Amino acid sequence: MRRSVTVIGISVAIFGLVFAGGSLADDGQEVSLLALVDDVDGDGIPDAEDNCVEVPNQDQADLDLDGVGDVCDNCLEAPNPGQDDCDNDFCGNLCDCDYDQDGRSGFGDFGLFRAAWIIWPPHPNPECYDHTEPIGDTVGFGDFGFFTSCFGSRPGPSGTTPGTVACPLR
Repeated sequence: MRRSVTVIGISVAIFGLVFAGGSLADDGQEVSLLALVDDVDGDGIPDAEDNCVEVPNQDQADLDLDGVGDVCDNCLEAPNPGQDDCDNDFCGNLCDCDYDQDGRSGFGDFGLFRAAWIIWPPHPNPECYDHTEPIGDTVGFGDFGFFTSCFGSRPGPSGTTPGTVACPLR
């Protein structure tokens, strides 16, 4: 005897929960299914599958393919699944070399970077100046290359800041 199974389902988001329902047909017998799944942001995507659990993003866009949704990603153009942001400016370490928080990287930032450059014992907070994996080790030549590539520019872009201006001044 050959068996076939057909699953038909829908999901609806209400008050932070996803009601996933459907029916299972097996040899003409139909069984109704209903499951209650968490959806903190109410976007209709169950938390277990949502790439940004706390902010609604039905499209699940992820420009840099790091597994973090663009609306939650603190560095849109560089894969950074850990979302490292040692200076808490909402702009991830992998796209931020504005260490003095004046809105643009410059000579003041270079002075701060230089103070963390290949020193022993390591700088007390090296991850702020560390832009190459593994984050948190010695600040070296790869980090200097990153710093020179963003010298004179604004940090970002970041999907976690409102509007189109990334990592705004505080």
